[in-house]
Amino acid sequence: HKILQHYGLNASIEQLLITILSLLLLVFGLASVMAQFGFDIVSFVAGLGIAGLAVGFAAQSTLANFIAGITILLEQSFQVGDWVNINDNEGRVVVIALRTTHILTRDNITVIIPNSNVASSVVTNLTSKNFIRFDIRMRIAFEDDVDKAREVILQVLSDSEVVLKRPETSATVDEIGEYGVFFVIRFWVKPAAVARMPKIKEALTENIKRAFDAADISTPYPHMRLLMPKDVDYPIATKPFATTTQLVTDEKLTDLPIIKDNH
Repeated sequence: HKILQHYGLNASIEQLLITILSLLLLVFGLASVMAQFGFDIVSFVAGLGIAGLAVGFAAQSTLANFIAGITILLEQSFQVGDWVNINDNEGRVVVIALRTTHILTRDNITVIIPNSNVASSVVTNLTSKNFIRFDIRMRIAFEDDVDKAREVILQVLSDSEVVLKRPETSATVDEIGEYGVFFVIRFWVKPAAVARMPKIKEALTENIKRAFDAADISTPYPHMRLLMPKDVDYPIATKPFATTTQLVTDEKLTDLPIIKDNH
């Protein structure tokens, strides 16, 4: 145990190596004892091999997860404590076992994913670097000043304790849409803030809206404006639908053709 700690291995790999070494020592010790009592070790090992082959065919999925777990532990693409996204499951890695990987989501729900699925999926590690960038979108009216709105947005980001000063934040026009001018606001945070990112985005959006209101910058909403000609008298006169009635007499009924049904 002390030798493994000397190499700076994480707890999962250390436990894996301890388990493998313990099994090997147990097998070699048992073989030595059996050899002292005259047992045929070669036949015994061959029997174990056949039995292991049969067990391998019967538990292919378990072995696949086991091998994938070893691969994950050796590659160390993510570790316990990292915030990852695997198959649309986003959360903090709490356990990396030999068969499964456990993720704790923001809703305090533990998602258990087989390691074979983890090894064959795209894994996004959100906390592998020293800082990470996120973005939000805001909208202003066509009549408002773009530079003034940008100044207000950047001031709100500067006042936030979560947003980093370096790398620099930005607020640029992303789209001139149907109902206003859209800003894309990019900011950087520490990995520890990733777990609280929904609340951080909501708070920034709320603070920017309040700053817009204080600066008389309007936030437009989808609406429809009807423009009517000025030289038309209102209300516009309309005519009722013309209706006609016709009295059908008995004589006209006798003139109607008679259709016979031969069925």
